[in-house]
Amino acid sequence: MLQAFARAALLNARLVIVGHAEPETEILLKRFPVADIDFVGPVSHDEVARQMSRASVLVLPSIQEGLAVVQAEALACECPVISSTHAGGADLFEDGEEGFIVPVGDIDALADRMTRLHDDPALLEAMAEKAGRRARQMGGWNNYGDTVCQLFLRLARTKGHNVRLSHLVS
Repeated sequence: MLQAFARAALLNARLVIVGHAEPETEILLKRFPVADIDFVGPVSHDEVARQMSRASVLVLPSIQEGLAVVQAEALACECPVISSTHAGGADLFEDGEEGFIVPVGDIDALADRMTRLHDDPALLEAMAEKAGRRARQMGGWNNYGDTVCQLFLRLARTKGHNVRLSHLVS
């Protein structure tokens, strides 16, 4: 992320990092310095939503991650997402529509997508609108939970298990 942000050299852009700093953060910042960076630190869920609502884009270049829920939260804040192929973004949004999905570790692709959104306000606005629409289509946590429960039931039944769910939690 640090390398891609520096390589993109986005005029009047700031990298804002929300959450706990990892032990290696200081080492990485010395190796890949970024001038325009703010560390917000750990904050409440409401503040995370406020930060995402202010942001132009959420960038999540995870090397290893199952499904980063923060991407769905960003979509709900009408914040497009740039995600690596290892962060589960493809399960939440379509590449090129609500954001971009880049190969893990591809600094050039990450810098390119940041630059595209920075340099094309119409594209950024269109993706932000689509992001909000996509989040509304997901239907919230209850719908997500019901969908996951139904998936588990179908999978168990295909394996021959006689599983019943008396009710779905709403």
